[in-house]
Amino acid sequence: MQDAITRNAVPIKCKPEVLEGFYIRSAMQDSNVELAKYMGIHPSGASRGKQSSIKMASYMVARYGVPSFAVETRAGEEVLVMSSDGTQLTISKKEAQILLPLLNALRESQEKAPVAPEA
Repeated sequence: MQDAITRNAVPIKCKPEVLEGFYIRSAMQDSNVELAKYMGIHPSGASRGKQSSIKMASYMVARYGVPSFAVETRAGEEVLVMSSDGTQLTISKKEAQILLPLLNALRESQEKAPVAPEA
């Protein structure tokens, strides 16, 4: 999972085999012709290479995650990426609206706190 985090990607929380099963079931719902057209290859190539391609893709997604730019957010749930000292945190707009007033209050209380005299 560390690889996905360092690449600014959305980490995957399941095993590659779970992803593989999902992709195989999804591909079986489509016909080989439709899948081949989408991939731009001959239908026989889609049929022969489906299993190995899905297995390799599943392991890569599980290892490296999904790039954050490839993930579509729902309306009203924009994702903010905040960087501080090289660390990155991804939060939703709703979470940011809750956190910002709390952080501002904390900052203000630290500014108003009396400084202890040195002895």
